[in-house]
Amino acid sequence: MKKMIFLILLAAITQVQAMDFSTINITMVENIVQTQFKAIDSIIAKMPLPSHTAQITAEQVKATFNNTLDNWRAHVYVQDIQEARASFCGTYSWAIPCREALVAIANLKQPLIELGAGLGLWAKLLQDNGVDMVAYDINPIACSANKYFTASQTYCHVDQGDETVLKQHPERTLFLCWPDENSDFAYNALRHCQGNYLVYIGEARNGCTADSKFFDLIENDFDLHQTVEIPCWKRPSFLPQLSDKLWIYKRKNHLKPDAMRAVVQQSLKQRQAPMIKADDWD
Repeated sequence: MKKMIFLILLAAITQVQAMDFSTINITMVENIVQTQFKAIDSIIAKMPLPSHTAQITAEQVKATFNNTLDNWRAHVYVQDIQEARASFCGTYSWAIPCREALVAIANLKQPLIELGAGLGLWAKLLQDNGVDMVAYDINPIACSANKYFTASQTYCHVDQGDETVLKQHPERTLFLCWPDENSDFAYNALRHCQGNYLVYIGEARNGCTADSKFFDLIENDFDLHQTVEIPCWKRPSFLPQLSDKLWIYKRKNHLKPDAMRAVVQQSLKQRQAPMIKADDWD
């Protein structure tokens, strides 16, 4: 079983290394994901349950399993599944793109700016769908090593920058995909963002993405506009399941179109945070 997973992952990685990253499209991503999901389904179907069947964290798996042969095998299978996901994340993206999510984002008809873009896969797919989008990462692959990714190139151009670059793009909607739960990066990015919408891909509060301050700020300043389910990596039933999805939020007091154009023009002229009047809001 472990050899089978290794060969599947090796084939997927070899496919990426052999291709021009700029040629990737959603159909290619769907085929790669489908192949890996079939392999994972096969593992889960053959996997014996540990003697302790309540939900446990991944870190507790090894400690929970006793020394029986079945439990040892279960632990090996869990490792295989985790390696499959880690390989995809390091080569493609931490969230799995799907057509429904791409269409929902494109239908906003908003210019986007992604922070923490990583390899730029979502940005590339959205650009191919006609979305005006720029991508930034504090450690772009082209400039430095990035511990979250193993690929040596990006799918689209990714500039170097953190949340401060939002001042240069006040007209753009912030796009965040799987921001780190152990960092205030998402919170700081949202504080700097001036757009009328937020596009966020990740889990809900107390999940694996973003910190509590980020969700507090969302509740204070935004209303939920739309959610879209995306493919999630499966885990055995005794492990917590991943539940990331696309969340689109709309600012509660959102700028009128004429006011937004004035904000952008003022910012471009002065290159500083623009002044917004109270009657600019709907």
